[in-house]
Parts: sequence; C-alpha cells; structure tokens
Amino acid sequence: MEPRTYIKCFVPYAHLDRRIVANFMQRLTVHLAPSRRYDYQVWWDTRIDTGQQWREEIRQQLVACDVGLLLISPAFLTSKYIAQYELPYFLGANAKPALPIMLETIDWQRHDTKGLEPYQFFMLDHTRAFVDCTTHILRGRFIARLFAQIEQQADRLYAQA
Repeated sequence: MEPRTYIKCFVPYAHLDRRIVANFMQRLTVHLAPSRRYDYQVWWDTRIDTGQQWREEIRQQLVACDVGLLLISPAFLTSKYIAQYELPYFLGANAKPALPIMLETIDWQRHDTKGLEPYQFFMLDHTRAFVDCTTHILRGRFIARLFAQIEQQADRLYAQA
C-alpha cells in the first residue's frame, strides 16, 4: 500500500452554528478517514486547548493549512472575525484553495457573500444545504457526495504520479 498524501484542512464556521457543525464534522471526519489516497488532518477551533492563545493558534493553523472547508451560513457571513481574519487566507491572488460548503441556505441576491461569489458552493444536488437534509439518509448522501468533491479537489491539487 502506497503512503497517503497528508492534507491539512482548516474549517472556519460561525459559532452560532456550533450544534449543526458538530454533527456535520462528526460525519465528515468519519468519511474522510478511510480515504485511500489522502490522510486528511481536519482542524477547527474546538481543537484549541485551555491555556492556548486562541488567536495565535488559529493564525498558525491558517498558515499551515492546504485547503479551507468553509461552512457557509448567514451566521458565517455575519461574522466579523471570519471576514477579517480567516477569509483573507482563501480570497485574492495568493489564496489557498477553498471549498465553500452550504451549511445553511443563504439569499444569493440579498446577502453579502464576502467575496466568495466566484466560487461554486457545494450543495446536495446543487439545491440543498446540509441543514435542509432532514433525514439520516439525506445527510449521509450530502457527506458522501461532499467527500467525492473533496477527493477531486485533492486530486487536482496534489495529484500523485
């Protein structure tokens, strides 16, 4: 078995969404773990230990990450911290790759998407945010299809010979 390529993922999310994020992240990390080609190291701020300087830890994780998995919701778009300190790593000329994932539906015409307009957002069947998947089966399908998209992005970025 060939060694897997190590990929560090940074997950910005709004703390107002923490309950749904906990469910989402539990499902996603389980799905990412058995990848044949990639060893995903997924980091979000629940990994900060008591006593750590949280701003510095977040900055270090942003600098070290390979890709951002952006959990988009109205609360995400409202967060001044995300807009000021996290999104700049994923927007602009020298931006790190980002996968905007629709955690909760936003209003494309009325919400300020903070510069994410050029990105294709992931939604189940291009129509459903994660919170709109109200059954275990639909949430499982959302995560499985997202996993395939993450793997495709990883293949483009870190193609193994």
